[in-house]
Amino acid sequence: MRPTCHPVDPRNLLSMVKNKSDPFVYGVSQLWILYIKLPNRTSQTVREVTRTKREVVQLRREMNATSAQDEFAKWAKLRRMHDKALEEYEAKSM
Repeated sequence: MRPTCHPVDPRNLLSMVKNKSDPFVYGVSQLWILYIKLPNRTSQTVREVTRTKREVVQLRREMNATSAQDEFAKWAKLRRMHDKALEEYEAKSM
């Protein structure tokens, strides 16, 4: 139980959860993890957004590793796939 309610600084929230320094914040984070793992509409949306974000990051890395001058066709294809995935991510995360 928490004796007083004090505002949590969002910049320190992640470190508080990782270090387990505030039992209330840690407990709430564990409940959130449990909630998104249960089969419901929110957890499905969170999983889709996370999957799409991973795809965007992977495509961006591949695109950055490919030379636009030397391998233009491959780079252009990756760029189109990245733009499409990014659009999908932005639509889902709103």
